[in-house]
Amino acid sequence: MANIQRFVIIASLLLLCNSANACGNFNSEIEKYDYFERSQITNIIKLLNDKTPPGTTSDYLKHLLLSLYQEYLAVESQFNVQRRITGLYKIKNQKLTEKNELSRKLAESCKAYILDTGEPIRESPNHKLKVIETDPNRPIEPESTYHEEVGCAKAKHFSGIKSFEMGELGKVEVACDSGSTVIQRRINGSVDFNGNWTEYQKGFGDLRGEFFIGLEKLHHLTASNHYELEIELEDYAGEKRLAIYDHFVVGPKESFYDLENLGMYSGDAGDALTNNLYASFFTFDRDNAEKCAEQQLAGWWYSTLCGSCNLNGIYNYTEDIDGITWGDEWHDFPYSYKSVVMRIRPKNL
Repeated sequence: MANIQRFVIIASLLLLCNSANACGNFNSEIEKYDYFERSQITNIIKLLNDKTPPGTTSDYLKHLLLSLYQEYLAVESQFNVQRRITGLYKIKNQKLTEKNELSRKLAESCKAYILDTGEPIRESPNHKLKVIETDPNRPIEPESTYHEEVGCAKAKHFSGIKSFEMGELGKVEVACDSGSTVIQRRINGSVDFNGNWTEYQKGFGDLRGEFFIGLEKLHHLTASNHYELEIELEDYAGEKRLAIYDHFVVGPKESFYDLENLGMYSGDAGDALTNNLYASFFTFDRDNAEKCAEQQLAGWWYSTLCGSCNLNGIYNYTEDIDGITWGDEWHDFPYSYKSVVMRIRPKNL
């Protein structure tokens, strides 16, 4: 947003300089910007020229500049509000993660105390708890996991297509990648991701190429175990970066498969998804008030102002345009990535 504001000011001053011919070396300063920035400045100058009647005075141009500047300040204010909301979501998510970690450590400490001392847990006078007597001579049984590993998680050294039972969904096929389940892949634009609600619910595409696994499968998987999400992005220079969220949960169909949890972020691609936390999934035939799916030609978890990322966006064969977007921490927005792969795997894998 600051760049747009800067370009408006530079372009307007440059136009005034050309009119008054009194700005010295200001024009040469423009050459310091790269081609993309100079083209934006040129476009704004053209816009100003189109809106400016012949023989316009500098006062009129200054008035036009002020109007444009105030307009961009209003947009930037909305942007800053959105960033503050994002910050609050991050803080809430971090506190929930810290609470869960403390609960886990407390449970482990209690268990270790019982096993080390053999002392039983006595009934509390204030709380009617069942008394658990521990026999110190009894052999300790192996600790069982809370959820049984299924599907790709049991095939840690396998990459390819695997079939397994998924509860009420019956037998399903998924794409495995060394213990991870691939839930989405974009590589060449061969599959149209502007699907309707039913298509996104069931899944579509080619598991060996481009595809989306399906929201119902995604909900069942993330509800069955503690999964983390790994997003691998590749830009048009061939560089790859990761964004990892350590507790990924997709809600049920009753909540429109909302982005229920993400956990903590780590990686080098930037955190562009936290802003979409708690957002429901939308498609062009079940859209939100802002009509984000219709505008961006793809189903996604759209938040306020449609959010700052869309990995299901239209596939483009160039970088400088909206499409497969991921915030602006790595590349300035708008930037469309060459490829993306989304994987989930159990946290303890």
